[in-house]
Amino acid sequence: MSFDLLFFKNKDENIVLDDVVSYFENQNNFKVLPLDDNYYRFIYRNKETRVVFVMTYNETNELISDQSFDEHIEYCYMYFTINLMRPSFFAYEAMNIVEAFINTFHLYIYDIQSLTEDKNTVKSYTRDELIQSYIQNNNLICQEYKKSFPLLSIEKEKTDYFYSYVINKEQLATDEMILPDIFFIKNINDESLHSVFSFDDIERTLIPKCDFVLVLKQEKGFLGIKKKRTSLIPYQTFINQFKHMLEPLNDLDLYVLNPVDETKARECYENLPQIDHDKFDMINVDEIVDVDL
Repeated sequence: MSFDLLFFKNKDENIVLDDVVSYFENQNNFKVLPLDDNYYRFIYRNKETRVVFVMTYNETNELISDQSFDEHIEYCYMYFTINLMRPSFFAYEAMNIVEAFINTFHLYIYDIQSLTEDKNTVKSYTRDELIQSYIQNNNLICQEYKKSFPLLSIEKEKTDYFYSYVINKEQLATDEMILPDIFFIKNINDESLHSVFSFDDIERTLIPKCDFVLVLKQEKGFLGIKKKRTSLIPYQTFINQFKHMLEPLNDLDLYVLNPVDETKARECYENLPQIDHDKFDMINVDEIVDVDL
């Protein structure tokens, strides 16, 4: 199931395919895929945020619609597609790019699934309007899907935090430090979802706010061979253990672990409890939604 947008232009203006191709070739995270002389896909894939969507130019795909449009505009063979049943931040990122694209080429949008009074209206939608349309449709689809199939949902506050952290963590680092990734896990017993970051050494580290911390340790085993052990520790337990070494980062829900006394820090690290995590599975962020089900 997808959320789709069609692009329109003024009839007295041209949109040149070479200009469109050149535009996307110079945008971050896009792959330009030529399928025919007048048929191109522009595939967006952000490896950091996991956001994926496609914009397509296809002159063989004529618009067939019972809807009447203003006589001064026409379909320009471009359309946008992004999957529904994804976290809201997929729309945050995608609609930024859509808005920049229509502003560059002076285009209009037909939001074919609009639930507002603008339904069946072709206009210059703003980023915020498109995000709201995506979220409304996403909520409806998720609610309907949930009636027949399982769906993994987590609080929107946590997916928004994940997205903000991912796109800002490089700028948040005040100096050289470890910037751990946030990921998500599922409790296989009750299907509940939780956010996690990993911690594996006593170094200056940015500490995001999560539900758990996956602590990795290397221990000497038989014949002195090192082996790795992991423990899933509640976030607050971790914070309490290192509280004298944590520096709040402005007013954000972040800390910087600053192990000035390495001996004391190492002692705190080694004294973290060993907690099994067999009942948890890791899941991809594009497998979850942030809809209240």
